[in-house]
Amino acid sequence: PLFPLPRPAPSTRAARTEARTEARPGQPSPLGGPPPDHDLLLRTLRPVLAQLSPRAVAFGRTAAYVWGVDLYPRGTSVTRRRLHVAVPPGVEGAARSGVIAHRECVPESERTRVSGVRVTTTARTALDAAAQSGTLYAATAALDRFLALRLTSRERLRAAALTHPLRARGHLRRALGLADGRSQSPAESWTRVLLHQVGLPRPLPQCPVSTVEGEFRVDL
Repeated sequence: PLFPLPRPAPSTRAARTEARTEARPGQPSPLGGPPPDHDLLLRTLRPVLAQLSPRAVAFGRTAAYVWGVDLYPRGTSVTRRRLHVAVPPGVEGAARSGVIAHRECVPESERTRVSGVRVTTTARTALDAAAQSGTLYAATAALDRFLALRLTSRERLRAAALTHPLRARGHLRRALGLADGRSQSPAESWTRVLLHQVGLPRPLPQCPVSTVEGEFRVDL
């Protein structure tokens, strides 16, 4: 599925308390259910994080998968990929088989839990995944997925970006300007970026088209 685990947009009150309360991905919809091996990843992460440090959290692509956003290439098994984990500098034993340790002191305001697993908040996760993407295309597609699932909002992403450790990366800043939750697949996101790159006007995603047969929507 391109967009697993959609959930309703959080209320203002829920947004303020996201980092202090245990969160859970939303309910499945016609867009798809949990990505493959989602529960297995959660069961794997709990003891790994506990052994590393009380401050260790799932990070980057691994955190995105915890939130139900699969940013791995199609056909990739998450259980065969190394876990991305953020640990404070100085933690011993973080460099172990199966773990990619990111020496990061993640603030309390950007940490939460999903099914008992310590993980970065949705806005921080989206920005981390976009910043670690190698291209503007991949970064925009990552942000689009989080927005499409209503896991976060453009306002919350922009606010979190002000203090993000990689905020100076050019493609992250540009991706924030291009992100649009109306895109319903990575290919739509990539096409929008391509149109921007060649200087064409910004397209309207899910554009309504009225015909004698009724109203339809086209990708762009």
